[in-house]
Amino acid sequence: MLREDMGDMSPTTGFRASNSPPPPPPQSSVLDDIFGEPTTALPAAQPPPAATTSSQLDDIFGCSPPRDGPTAGAGGDAGPGWATADVSDIPRLRSVHVTAGYRDGLAESKAGHVQDGFDEGFPLGAVLGMKAGWALGVLEGVAVAFRAAALGKGKVEGAAEAFEAARRQLVDARKELDMVSLFGQEYFDEEGIWKYHVDGREDEVTFEEVAAQHPLVSKWLVAVDELVEKARVDLGILDRRTREDADDETTTVG
Repeated sequence: MLREDMGDMSPTTGFRASNSPPPPPPQSSVLDDIFGEPTTALPAAQPPPAATTSSQLDDIFGCSPPRDGPTAGAGGDAGPGWATADVSDIPRLRSVHVTAGYRDGLAESKAGHVQDGFDEGFPLGAVLGMKAGWALGVLEGVAVAFRAAALGKGKVEGAAEAFEAARRQLVDARKELDMVSLFGQEYFDEEGIWKYHVDGREDEVTFEEVAAQHPLVSKWLVAVDELVEKARVDLGILDRRTREDADDETTTVG
């Protein structure tokens, strides 16, 4: 009986549009008679845009980013670009300090160590250079002498062959007695200590002995002696001339 009175309006049936009550009429406002139309709600007030602030250091560094990005809130949260905006100068400053420190370290190291290393290595290098230069000078002198004998009017028999052999020796000696070869890692370590064996007690070895027993120097000293003996060159005349010149100077001064 109750269902018949309510019709189809069962608890599970939706309300029909025809049976829905009409919307309430708009309420009149006291301002309607002034503006002629009902007033509407004002939109929410928007915060004014943040003004771009300039730091006192902007004119010094010149590349400081504008400080108009989001700022950290009360809880410490910030936008994605806030952290990078404030620390953008740190990589550049770090690079400047690293470069300056590297240069200062080089200058300090040169002043404290380069001169000491030069003073320690110069005596041995001078003796090695003197012996290598002497060997090259003798080889070149013998080669020039053989060449003159081969090209002169009174040609010496076998002078051309002797010149060619001396020339080849000179070319090989220049390659092996080069400074890069003499002081290579095969013969000296990074601290300038020789790696090859030197006869004699370690605490009594002189630079003269170390230079004379250098593998390349000793090899060419022997080769020069053999060539000089074969060519019948009297190298002692140079020593005699040196002593005679010294005696003449002493006599003149006296």
